[in-house]
Amino acid sequence: MRSRIRRIRVRWWVLSGVLVVTLAGGGTWWIIAAQATSAVASPVTQTVAASLETMEQSVSATGTLTPTVQGEVSFAASGNVTGVNVVAGTVVAAADVLAAVDTLTVDADLLQARATLASAAAKLADSQDSSDGSTAGLAQIPANAASVTTAQNGVDEALAAQSAVTLTARSPGSSPS
Repeated sequence: MRSRIRRIRVRWWVLSGVLVVTLAGGGTWWIIAAQATSAVASPVTQTVAASLETMEQSVSATGTLTPTVQGEVSFAASGNVTGVNVVAGTVVAAADVLAAVDTLTVDADLLQARATLASAAAKLADSQDSSDGSTAGLAQIPANAASVTTAQNGVDEALAAQSAVTLTARSPGSSPS
């Protein structure tokens, strides 16, 4: 009977020891796994308003920066660029002149459109003055008036093209100038 009690005590101590070692190992594993999970940082995104100030903080990071507002501009008139007023990376405000195109072609187009208008107006005046009341004479007056309207539209387009020889910065959401 004593040997049996002794065997029960030995088994009890062995089982108790195994239980203690198992609990200690499980607790250690749980603590290490919890620390490893919290050590992996998630990326942080921060949007900040741009300003012209001196920053006195150091930041170490990797990644790609993208502007929150970016716009493309183009000339409304074609021609040779005569001057570019900014370089890449320059901060510009709305309505700042970025570049200009040679005005020689648009000036010539405007002069031609004005000459066409003057000629059409002269033909209209001549047909009104020389109208003898005949059907042919009366039909010529509306045709010449239509020519005057078409020539005026040409002048308006030439004036618009002349005002489009400068490329200006635009504010977000507006059309390019």
